Amino acid sequence: MAVGGQELFQCTGPMCRYAEDLAPMLKVMAGPGIKRLKLDTKVHLKDLKFYWMEHDGGSFLMSKVEQDLILAQKKVVVHLETILGASVQHVKLKKMKYSFQLWIAMMSAKGHDGKEPVKFVDLLGDHGKHVNPLWELIKWCLGLSVYTIPSIGVFNALGLPVTQCPLGLNVKGLPLGIQVVAGPFHDHLTLAVAQYLEKTFGGWVCPGKF
Repeated sequence: MAVGGQELFQCTGPMCRYAEDLAPMLKVMAGPGIKRLKLDTKVHLKDLKFYWMEHDGGSFLMSKVEQDLILAQKKVVVHLETILGASVQHVKLKKMKYSFQLWIAMMSAKGHDGKEPVKFVDLLGDHGKHVNPLWELIKWCLGLSVYTIPSIGVFNALGLPVTQCPLGLNVKGLPLGIQVVAGPFHDHLTLAVAQYLEKTFGGWVCPGKF
């Protein structure tokens, strides 16, 4: 059970097959705080400023971004720039390579009541089974660990809305997608982009049909 600072980051978000169902679900789950999200605001995607980056900058603590995902991301970038006519800029945020350390620090923060958070080792546990982070890191470096270390956790730690946008399957039948991030309480922007990308690139695809 999440306690301390973890309560802000280990909360449930809506998971839907289709992007249009995200906003209604979020309205129900957000409770009284829904007024801060402006979900009914009309979004003109062409007027948005898009920034993109392939990965976190090369931290050895993070799982490598597969080439299929990078190519899928670049297809989105080209479409936004040439078809939609939006402003798109490539960026390299060098300090992003410290995102795992930042996430660990935020997850270790005490709550307002002074309670200690759950230990990171316990968070890695598999249904009560203890996991040794050092041993799993060694296995991960050898490509033998069943665990992955994503870089997007930093956006949760920073309190930014993130929407996962499916982009079909690769040649092996594995799902492709990108994460769309916006400023605090600007969930309506990420949801609008998600719906647009779904209509443009096909959205969710049943992996069982592969």
